[in-house]
Amino acid sequence: MLEGKMNDYSIRKKLAVFYVCCVLLPLFVTDSVILVMLYRTEMAEKSREMQNIADAVEMELTYSFKEAVKVVNSFYLNRSVNEFLEQEYDAPLDFYTAATEISERNFYEVGTGVSGIVLCADNDTIVNGGHYYRLSSVKDEEWCRKLLDSNHDVAVQFYYVGEKNPAAAISRKISVVRRLNYYGEQKKEKIIRLDLDYSAMAIRLSGMQYNIPFYVCSGDRIIFSNAAGYSSTK
Repeated sequence: MLEGKMNDYSIRKKLAVFYVCCVLLPLFVTDSVILVMLYRTEMAEKSREMQNIADAVEMELTYSFKEAVKVVNSFYLNRSVNEFLEQEYDAPLDFYTAATEISERNFYEVGTGVSGIVLCADNDTIVNGGHYYRLSSVKDEEWCRKLLDSNHDVAVQFYYVGEKNPAAAISRKISVVRRLNYYGEQKKEKIIRLDLDYSAMAIRLSGMQYNIPFYVCSGDRIIFSNAAGYSSTK
């Protein structure tokens, strides 16, 4: 049937059909296959690049948090620190003397990347200030309330300070918070909060000169990013 129809065509039409079927159509199919293969290769390469960036950022954050957790655990396992927080003091001077000794023995090895350490205890003889606070004075703060309301002994928390105080500069905080409950015979509630140096972490991560922006998120909040226009104050 097809041969009969072709016999009715003029030479020009036959040449046109031949050109379309034997030249253009195979060329179109071949080019389409090549384009699909190139697209898939490009997407796979881009996916690998994105995964490599994500892995690099993860390694940087993991190292920072591992170092922080190591410091927190050293306080967690330190009996003298726990006993110091449990001790009832007869006078503020007694507490200050004991606190000075504890600080000299335990705060010199906290390492870089840590902006502060706070130890809290349910002990009314503690004098608030520096590294030490009564638990009653901080229990309504976000970082403390979240830990006390949870069933966890340790947590990493992202929050702001200064939001409720118009006179204070609002700044971001990243803290590793842990209950100090290793020694079961001790009865007072005790917590340690280690603050990581957010600015230093942000500078290190934003200094990763990748051509693809990355975002480190906690829920719907951006914690870190190297994207243009991003700043640590936003």
